Amino acid sequence: MVIPWCASNIYRYRDTVDILSADRYAIKGTKDNNELWTVYRANMAVKLSATEGQVNIFTPMAGRGITRAESWAQAYMCVAAGAGGIMWFEFNGAQRKWNDFLDLGKELRSIEEFLVGVALERGLTFENDVLPEFTTGSTVLKDFKQIRGIGRASKDKTALITVNLTPHSAENVRITAPFLAHAERAAVIFENRTIPVKNGLIVDSYAGLERHVYVVDGLPEGVKQRPVPKVGGPCVTDSGAAWRLQATGKVRGRLAEELARDRFMQSELKKANDLLQKGDKEGACRVLRAVLDRYPDAQDVRERIRVIQ
Repeated sequence: MVIPWCASNIYRYRDTVDILSADRYAIKGTKDNNELWTVYRANMAVKLSATEGQVNIFTPMAGRGITRAESWAQAYMCVAAGAGGIMWFEFNGAQRKWNDFLDLGKELRSIEEFLVGVALERGLTFENDVLPEFTTGSTVLKDFKQIRGIGRASKDKTALITVNLTPHSAENVRITAPFLAHAERAAVIFENRTIPVKNGLIVDSYAGLERHVYVVDGLPEGVKQRPVPKVGGPCVTDSGAAWRLQATGKVRGRLAEELARDRFMQSELKKANDLLQKGDKEGACRVLRAVLDRYPDAQDVRERIRVIQ
């Protein structure tokens, strides 16, 4: 695995790894974030480098200033560029946004049958979404196109997953998706509406950083069905397992005991830090020693006591 700071670095390692990974921290927490689209660009760099079909696990940022729209846009940029997984880098108080990320995780899990489905991209085009005046820093990106997406087929349905890469709206975008040509209407899930499909053509509008997920019944000709993963089941679904490297151990969530330990540690370390701020080193050490009495294996706490003393 390689995690570069710069997406272009991935080309240096593409022939030596089984799992490709990159990160891109482009969060401002404002409605005028004209850099977030680089999350999509970095994912595409990884995808194009995967000459042997390596999996891409992408790492975007979660910070205290991130907006809900930015969280959703980052995730869907990864999906639209074919990422095989997403893991967030928590930075500077992102815990206060925890409920947003729980909602985002539930939404992604609800479309898991497509996320692990057959990728459909041939013939997918976007028109009328050019934003010539879009800028990032001092660079003007002529003919910059805002909307990007990917098609995915599951057992008996086909989805087109799209996202607006920018905070600027896009009106009457023409999307040509040949793999939807067998349908006449698409459900826009999460939005409680439907939209006409004519010979694979959809016309729709986007708010800034908005995602649209279009789903139709049936599969395009020549696409083999896949089993649908069970939502709420094990971390590695039957469908996902076929696409993942074999591992020696089972994937599991964190145990309740581990979560309780984390909460206790955070609470006691805060108490110790507060005492240190007041100049009470002995009081801070007393709190930390109580932590060691409960968790003798906490070597970082033991080292902290040594440093204070």
